[in-house]
Amino acid sequence: MKFAKFVLGILAAPIVGFVALGHALNWRKLPTAQADAALVFGTGVEWKARARCTMAAQLF
Repeated sequence: MKFAKFVLGILAAPIVGFVALGHALNWRKLPTAQADAALVFGTGVEWKARARCTMAAQLF
């Protein structure tokens, strides 16, 4: 039982590290100047497309 917990800890540590790194690198700085155009890249998920269009409209 102790060995299984050890192996699980060894396998989970890099995953947790990569997730934390992804969150740390995701701090975006939005542009301060008004844009003349906005590019919205497509997605197959409706809520993502809506969120992207909303953000593009706010930035525009």
